[in-house]
Amino acid sequence: MKKLTYKEAYNKIIDAYFKDEIKPYNEEFCFCGTLLNNDRDWWENVHHNMKGFGDYSYLELYEMEKALLIPLMTLAGRRYKTNYLLIDGDRDRVEGSELFEDRLFEGMQSALDVLKQIHKDRGESVDEETTFTKRVLTT
Repeated sequence: MKKLTYKEAYNKIIDAYFKDEIKPYNEEFCFCGTLLNNDRDWWENVHHNMKGFGDYSYLELYEMEKALLIPLMTLAGRRYKTNYLLIDGDRDRVEGSELFEDRLFEGMQSALDVLKQIHKDRGESVDEETTFTKRVLTT
């Protein structure tokens, strides 16, 4: 089965981000869930069975998730100590924060860097520069 290229994965994530479809607390619509066709089973494989899912290994998924969520953890008053980076009870505090968009953007940048490195490590040529800009949501 053909694996996603970096460009395909990048476009999938960017498209979801600008459509406001990246939801850090929802396994189907977080960074990794989006990459994995909104299949929530990836979460069970990574966090309970320590296995990879789809195109990515356990460690690759974990590193992308961690990169996305660490900036958001500061909004919940937490420090990175466990595999569970965000606790569902923090959702309202994090998503309701004035800084949510800034921290999500920071996390997206970090997770995209991890994604790029994963594809480089696979031997894929991904030297092209991409400019990721912060979205502006309108109400």
